[in-house]
Amino acid sequence: MSEQTAGTAGTESTAATAPTGVLPGPDDGVDGVVSRSAVVHTDPSEIFALLADARRHRDLDGSGSVRGPFGGAGKLYLGRTLTMHMAQGWFHYPVPLTITEFDTDRRIAWRHVAGHVWRWTLTPQGPGATLVTETFDPRPSPLRGPLSQAGPANAVGIEATLRGLQERFPG
Repeated sequence: MSEQTAGTAGTESTAATAPTGVLPGPDDGVDGVVSRSAVVHTDPSEIFALLADARRHRDLDGSGSVRGPFGGAGKLYLGRTLTMHMAQGWFHYPVPLTITEFDTDRRIAWRHVAGHVWRWTLTPQGPGATLVTETFDPRPSPLRGPLSQAGPANAVGIEATLRGLQERFPG
């Protein structure tokens, strides 16, 4: 298994002072980026275990578009390619993805075949709490202009995903 480790410098706060609800994340609104953050009452390892298993993404997805991986793909790692089964209403379609960032219990990202990136960042907030940030970043894509138009819909899906995580781990 490949793994990329990047510095995880940053400040940690206590769960008692962590914000509640879903808030705009870093870079939100910059060049079409959609980013939301929420405190989830569990350790980063619990959330990362869900993120690092493609078979569990349907359980996480607040947009209702993720159906699961084709071919039974499970454990994710840096450089892994896989195809996810997606759907929007009656329209079902495959989406090839490549895992581009993988830092155990801290960060995972995948690049869509169109070039945009979905990234999850997990920041400990003291014992039993994690600041979870999900980001849709169209900037790496040659289609970033049209992809930026999906921002409002992506924001709704990200917010639902983060609220679902908060419900899964109520603390």
